[in-house]
Amino acid sequence: MLTAAPGSRSRAEVRPVGDRDGPSRVERVAITAPDETTRWRCARCGNLTRFDVVRSTRARQFWHFDLGGAVTIEDQEAMRDEIETVTCRWCGAADTIELIARARR
Repeated sequence: MLTAAPGSRSRAEVRPVGDRDGPSRVERVAITAPDETTRWRCARCGNLTRFDVVRSTRARQFWHFDLGGAVTIEDQEAMRDEIETVTCRWCGAADTIELIARARR
């Protein structure tokens, strides 16, 4: 099973920026995968535990077939791992997911 490499980033979400009267521009906001010291939080509802994640992975794998034809994946390397979107499972928000520090134990 492939896991998100720490620091994996998405292609980017698009968020409009600018004041009401002035011209607006588009700012790209990357989604970073949590690591051992961080976690995701939905700023809208406070969810810390349930997210739908869409990711795109390109991997190199070594497949070993036995004489009966059954395959075992013996080695794999993630060549690219991008998080495309993260959506809160509770409230459905996709634009309010933030990366916060985990509580220390």
